[in-house]
Amino acid sequence: MQALAQLRSVSRVARSQRPGRTTAVRTMAFVNSKQEQLCGQARKFVETWGSVASKGIDAAKKELSDMIADDCTFKADGVLYTDDLKGKAAILHALEREHGTYEHSTYYPVGMAADDQHNTAFVGVAWEYKNVGPLRSGAQPSGKTSRGFSIKQLTFHPSSGQLVESRVNRQMTAEE
Repeated sequence: MQALAQLRSVSRVARSQRPGRTTAVRTMAFVNSKQEQLCGQARKFVETWGSVASKGIDAAKKELSDMIADDCTFKADGVLYTDDLKGKAAILHALEREHGTYEHSTYYPVGMAADDQHNTAFVGVAWEYKNVGPLRSGAQPSGKTSRGFSIKQLTFHPSSGQLVESRVNRQMTAEE
């Protein structure tokens, strides 16, 4: 209860890049500076991952390269990734492949919380993808747009601050 009494939060209202879209509220909740730092790292990572459309793949990969530990693991989500990705090079290659198959029109954090005991942040991410490239099975692109929300668990190295593990805990789509 004492932790709840100390809870601080920061909210920002951000306009979507697309005309006619509603306003999104981004919220971070934390009780101490370590949790605030973890929320900031997670927000920066998610925003950079989704920035390929605006910055270009090379610029996004360069920024992400500094954020990701050499031995980082992306746990398979069973949707975009059927096997765990191990190592910075594999993760950056997956980013390029993902953006070649799915055009991200929306990808941003809407809420964050942190567990400073485990150097972990949890991020709710709203997304909208359009299938523009061949799928894993080799099927032709459908051109279909999918919208959804995922909850990511990001674990950071305690001293370097680099991402060491990523896991999608839940992914919900408009089709569900």
